[in-house]
Amino acid sequence: MKKLPIGVNDFKELIEEGYYFVDKTMLIKDVIELPGKIKLITRPRRFGKTLNMSMMEHFFSLFREGSLFEGFAIWEEKRIVKDYYHKYPVIFVTFKEVKDTSWEMALDHLKTVISNFVEEYSEKLKDESIKKWAEKLIERQVPTSEYMDSLRRLTQAFHKEIGRKAILLIDEYDVPIGAAYTYCHRDPDYYENMVAFMRNMLTAALKDNEHLEFGILTGVYRVAKESIFSGLNNLAVYTVFENGMVDRFGFTGEEVKEMLKHYGVDTEEDIQTVKEWYDGFKVGEYEFLYNPWSVIYYIAERLSGRSFQASAQPFWINTSSNDLIKHQIETNEDLKEELEALLQGREIVKRIDPWLSLREMEGKEEGVWTLLVSSGYLTVRYIGGIRFGKYSLRMPNEEVLYFYKDSIMDLDREKSEGQNEEHDGRSCFLA
Repeated sequence: MKKLPIGVNDFKELIEEGYYFVDKTMLIKDVIELPGKIKLITRPRRFGKTLNMSMMEHFFSLFREGSLFEGFAIWEEKRIVKDYYHKYPVIFVTFKEVKDTSWEMALDHLKTVISNFVEEYSEKLKDESIKKWAEKLIERQVPTSEYMDSLRRLTQAFHKEIGRKAILLIDEYDVPIGAAYTYCHRDPDYYENMVAFMRNMLTAALKDNEHLEFGILTGVYRVAKESIFSGLNNLAVYTVFENGMVDRFGFTGEEVKEMLKHYGVDTEEDIQTVKEWYDGFKVGEYEFLYNPWSVIYYIAERLSGRSFQASAQPFWINTSSNDLIKHQIETNEDLKEELEALLQGREIVKRIDPWLSLREMEGKEEGVWTLLVSSGYLTVRYIGGIRFGKYSLRMPNEEVLYFYKDSIMDLDREKSEGQNEEHDGRSCFLA
């Protein structure tokens, strides 16, 4: 029996240490063959984005050694293996921990993240000027603009020295922007400063960069209207509303059954419980996907000796503070009323605009519904319309239902007790 991959996001560790792996390696083929030199992939949190990015780094990177992919689906794609396997300098960076409550703290955190990957990748280069630049950057002896230019400069250095264009893998690019939105009421300049920083860094690295083979970004939200990707004419977006890469993140029904069987917890009761609690997510026209984080934790609970009823818990919902979502429920009475209808098992029809930015959510009705679907708190069925299409919305499963019930009860209790520590109900962007 293979070990359960609880909290394991490094592909090499997962394979070499004998953890259970649901084969998502055909994502590599999608990345190579689907349109777009720069691909933005958005999925709810804890749906395997970081692990998949680590997997791609280990496949493409010429800095990696060993044969981790033999026996998996991508290994049968002989042309891809021949042309891409361990052939490119790859820069992999994640911003998933940049969740600070002020711009001052966030900027310091960003500089630390950037210093760490600059130090790691500059060690693979011989150029003395790059090494001196990296040393000054690490010691905080350069202006902030040098941090914004760090990704582009590394791709240039690799291309010049190795002779091959670099691949950029940028994980959870939107986490700092989401934190800035959540805490903008504490620090009025936080959001604008963060958007400017991320825009300058990503545009420098991704727009008209002759040293870049291709780039992949993952996140939860599509924030195109923030001008984060200003002028990018080679950007392809794969959100939960599109049909590309539909089953590459999250578990399919067959994958879940196979996993439950592997661990000997595949009774009819187990299968039904897992479906009711963790199934129901939809990508494009593909339905339905399971939340991988919660399925793994359910199996862990079952292996500890709990019954299938006791093992069904809100694992995914409890992995973060959900501040952004709770703020919407807290400050939008109309939303709360319509959530009540959803809590009763009904579907509601709403317009959704995937292009909306975070700042526009509080000014447009379709914004909050887009947020809830993108982040996995609702799932949709497309009805019609070209722009701002109409969708039928519903609750995905029991775990998300639990979150809404619990959140609404907490907010009602706080209101009755006069408590409201996190938000004062004011928008950071609306007069």
